[in-house]
Amino acid sequence: MFAVMELFIIQKPATLLTRSDGCINCVLTPGWKCDKKSCSTVCGDGILTDDEFCDCGGNNPFCSEDNGCTDCKSIDTSKYECRNIFMSGIMYSVCQSLCGNGIKAANEECDDGNIIDGDGCSSSCKLEDKIHYNCDIPDGGLTVCTPICGDGYRIGTETCDEGKNTPGCIDCVVQYGYLCDRSGHNCECVHGDGLICKEEECDDGNPNSKGCIEGKVADGYECFNKTGPSSRCIPLGCGNGYVNSGEECDDGNTVDGDGCSSDCRVEPGFRCANPDDCTLLVKNCGDGVIQLPETCDIGLTYSPGCIDCVLSLCWECDSKSCQKVCIPKESSFSEPDDSSFASIPAGSTSYSSTVPSKTSNPVDDSSLKPKESSSKTTYSINSSSISSSSFISLLILALAIFNMN
Repeated sequence: MFAVMELFIIQKPATLLTRSDGCINCVLTPGWKCDKKSCSTVCGDGILTDDEFCDCGGNNPFCSEDNGCTDCKSIDTSKYECRNIFMSGIMYSVCQSLCGNGIKAANEECDDGNIIDGDGCSSSCKLEDKIHYNCDIPDGGLTVCTPICGDGYRIGTETCDEGKNTPGCIDCVVQYGYLCDRSGHNCECVHGDGLICKEEECDDGNPNSKGCIEGKVADGYECFNKTGPSSRCIPLGCGNGYVNSGEECDDGNTVDGDGCSSDCRVEPGFRCANPDDCTLLVKNCGDGVIQLPETCDIGLTYSPGCIDCVLSLCWECDSKSCQKVCIPKESSFSEPDDSSFASIPAGSTSYSSTVPSKTSNPVDDSSLKPKESSSKTTYSINSSSISSSSFISLLILALAIFNMN
C-alpha cells in the first residue's frame, strides 16, 4: 500500500511542481494555503507573496498599527509607505504611516507636515520640547506646534524672548534697529548702524557723527528721513541742500549766479523746479545790462518792478534799482489778434498803444533800445494810454526780434 502511494507522488507531472502552486516538493510554501486540488496565497498572515503588494496581518512585527495595508493589493502612498525585508527565508512587508504628510497616524505622536527637527515635532513625528512648545494634535489632522512666547526661552521661530515685551523685543520678534544676544535677551538699540529704532531721533549710520549723537539731533544740525532706514544730518542754514524755513531754494552751496543766491533766494531770470535745480530763463538776465528781450535789468537785486528782467506795470528802473511811479488801473486782459503788433517810435522811452495794420512797415530794431539820459535809463508805461493786448503784443514782438538775431 505504501509503495503505491509513493509511486503516485513520483508520477505527478513535473510541470505542476512550481513555486506558484504554494506546494513545492510536497512542502507548503509560507504564505500559501492548499486544499486537495489547488493552492492560493493568504492575505493577512503577515507573509508577503508574489501576488501581494503588502501584507501586515498575522504576526508581522514590522508593520505599524496604522499601516494602510488592508487588502494586500494596494496602499495610499500619500499617507503610507511600504518596503520589504527578507528574513529567515520569508519576505515581510514593512508598512507604516508616512511621517511628514500632515496626517497624524496612530503610530505617530505628532505630524506637522514636515520632517524637520527643532519645531516641536521631530523628523520622526515625535514630540520634542513639551515645556517650551504648545502643540495642537488632532487625530488624523495636522499638528501645529508654536513656541511659548514670554517664557524667557528663545526657541523655534522666535528671534528673541525676554520674558515679556520690551522696546526691542515685541511678541518674540526683534524690533527694527535693535540687536539681541544669542539667547534672545538684552535687546538694545544700536546707535550708528543706520537703522532708526523707536528711541532714536536719528541714525545716519556713522557712530562718530557730528549731526546725530547717540540717536539725538545735535545742536546746529537738522536731520532728514527720521523714519526711514537711515537719516541724513546736515548743518542748519543756507547751502545745506535742503530748503529750510525762510529759503526759496538751496542748491547745496552759497555761490551767486547759479540761480540760487548765497542767501538761498531765486535769482532774477531763473526758475527752480527743484530746490537744487535752477534754470536760466533769459540769457544774461541779472548782469545789470539791458539786452533784448529784456525790458529791465538791475543785476542780481530782487525787485517787484523787474521780475526776470521784465519791467512791471507802473514801475521804472535804472541799472541798480526800481521805483513805483503809478498805480495800475484794473483792466481785463484779452488775447491779441493778428493785427495787435505794437509799434514803438524811435527814441521814445514810453510804449504806445497805437496798433498798425498788417501792411505797416517793419519796426526798426533800434526803436526797442532804451533811451540814454544823464541820470538813468528808464522804461515807463502810461497805464492810461496802453491797452493790455498791446502790451502783450509788444513782448511777443520783442521776443521774435531776439530770436531772429
